[in-house]
Amino acid sequence: MPPEGTETYNLYEKDVKTLEEVKEYLRTWFIRQPGGYSREWDGAHYTLVMGFRRGYCSHQVFVDTDTGRYIFTCDEEKEIPPFVTGEFSSFEAVIDDIAAYFAKVWNRHLPDHLRTSDLVLLDIDHLGKSERDIFKVLEEAKFDGLLIVDDIHLNEHTQRFWDDIKQTKYDISSSEIIDIVLDPTDLNAIDLSSVNSVCRWSSNFKFFDLSAGEEHYRLLAHVARSVRRHTIIDIGHFQGLSAAALSLATEKTVRSFDLISSLPSDPSVPTAIHIPNVCLEIGPNYMRDLPDHLRTSDLVLLDIDHLGKSERDIFKVLEEAKFDGLLIVDDIHLNEHMQRFGDDIKQTKYDISLSGHWATRSRTTNPTKGINYRKKITKIAETPMV
Repeated sequence: MPPEGTETYNLYEKDVKTLEEVKEYLRTWFIRQPGGYSREWDGAHYTLVMGFRRGYCSHQVFVDTDTGRYIFTCDEEKEIPPFVTGEFSSFEAVIDDIAAYFAKVWNRHLPDHLRTSDLVLLDIDHLGKSERDIFKVLEEAKFDGLLIVDDIHLNEHTQRFWDDIKQTKYDISSSEIIDIVLDPTDLNAIDLSSVNSVCRWSSNFKFFDLSAGEEHYRLLAHVARSVRRHTIIDIGHFQGLSAAALSLATEKTVRSFDLISSLPSDPSVPTAIHIPNVCLEIGPNYMRDLPDHLRTSDLVLLDIDHLGKSERDIFKVLEEAKFDGLLIVDDIHLNEHMQRFGDDIKQTKYDISLSGHWATRSRTTNPTKGINYRKKITKIAETPMV
């Protein structure tokens, strides 16, 4: 039975389209009502406790407060039998029952269509559960065609779903093409001010707002917004200015790593780790976890000690993990170690120093602002890039 004092809920919102949307709307968008209304069913008295609208029909949940049983039905069509019935233990349990009902309804006709198909595109809510439900239907129907699953590296749910598929499979993400145009006008139009508050404490803050070509923070923000996967990896957090710039791709998670902390000892000082989409990990264990993070990433920033050895170690991890995204290496012309590291990379690479900061290409000349430089990077996701 509903807990004592439970208020009546009702939901009349836009149409729901996926299993997870059903759950999310029922959990989140209940509209509080001062009181419900009742109906009779098979001689029992049921009271409305919640409902939601799908299409042109109002679907509602009624509970018999005497027996604790509920019915999920369409109130406008009283002659239709209840879609779902059961014992009312909690709102969440009822939501699960309703969601399972819709999953069954949506998949009811799929096996018939599969008999005349050899190609299925699966591109739904990217939360894993619905994908697994559909995949089970395909298995039970002995579907022997091609299944294309979109965004397999988008997040941990889609990645786990993809990993759990045991049938013969091919990762064709490498067919993805991304064009990133580095234009000084566009780069210098990027506004970094929203993260100034977490950078002011840094001794390098005076460089943060400089133009592209003088400093690389606008370049980082631009590339972060241009790539498609969910995770951005920042190796070499230091004082967090690069992580702050990368975080301007607000829909992505910036995973930032360093061996030691260079942040203020006072935790009340605002730093990049106070940005909601920045996660910082300090210590040597990040090398162990790096391959897992790479699976949902197509952008890595490598900015560490500039002695070449550590850079090569990390590059080897990327190669072994078959990382197919963009690798940005900072300070490739800073010294002979970095120059040799960059020269030894055989994969497709671009020198984009003119959109970065001046120290990476000349330690004696500071270029003028507004340098006339425009470059297009075409990323065909096959090999790491610089």
